[in-house]
Amino acid sequence: MNSYEENGAEAPEDEDEDEDSTPTRQRGTIRFPYADLNDAVALARAVWETGGRRSQLDQVAPRMRHDSIRSGAFRNKVSAAKLFGLIRTKNMDVTLTPLGEAVVDPSQEGEARADAFLRVPLFNQIFEDHRGGLLPGAPGLEQEMAGLGVAPKQTERARQVFQRSAEQAGFFASGRDRLVPPTRSASVPTVASAPPETTQPVRHSDPMSGKPAVIEALFRMMPNEGQPWPKAKREKWRTTLEQSIDLAYEDDELVTTTDPSEPWQPSEQSQNDAEDSANQL
Repeated sequence: MNSYEENGAEAPEDEDEDEDSTPTRQRGTIRFPYADLNDAVALARAVWETGGRRSQLDQVAPRMRHDSIRSGAFRNKVSAAKLFGLIRTKNMDVTLTPLGEAVVDPSQEGEARADAFLRVPLFNQIFEDHRGGLLPGAPGLEQEMAGLGVAPKQTERARQVFQRSAEQAGFFASGRDRLVPPTRSASVPTVASAPPETTQPVRHSDPMSGKPAVIEALFRMMPNEGQPWPKAKREKWRTTLEQSIDLAYEDDELVTTTDPSEPWQPSEQSQNDAEDSANQL
């Protein structure tokens, strides 16, 4: 039996059942994640960075420094992100929910984290049971979790993930002995995540870095997917883009008289003409 089944969390839909599992193994009756909120948010960001609202699991895994989608740690993070309400999966497809889109937006992240924390059935029940009061110490909290349906052998892990996630969601701002919902304007707390599986840094690059300013401006002004963009404006945008490319780049066979160590830049007048055209879109 795998970790998804033991804690009641959903497994990825392409996950096979373990034929060697035995019916005598204890199973919990209330759901909680094996990975904490920071891991779930990191996975949502990886989805956004690799495909926007929708991506593929085999694209997301390398982004999170996992060698394979079959990595146990990666599967736990996928399950956690689903349980926190940040993603939906179908086979290899992974899609951000509205809450997932909010959590990757810096202006909404704090509020989205608090909402995600309360999406977990175990965490929400603990919050409701102790609203306005003190939390018990670690032994008492584990005993309480067992009473709510966590398998006895999993109570320590459930407590640890609960406490880390509560802090990462801003619920421990008044101390770790009580759960206080963060204010809507509260900033996201800085909490260290578990160290990555490898030490190789992930290099983030802006695809527009180094491109002529007028061309960058044209791409920045494109409407988002799904938004209206009349055909006449599209044609005008395309024409302006072609003119800007001709202004910014020379043909290979032309001989340049500029210093080859300096990047060529269009003249101020030609750049202004292209920018004027773009502003009319």
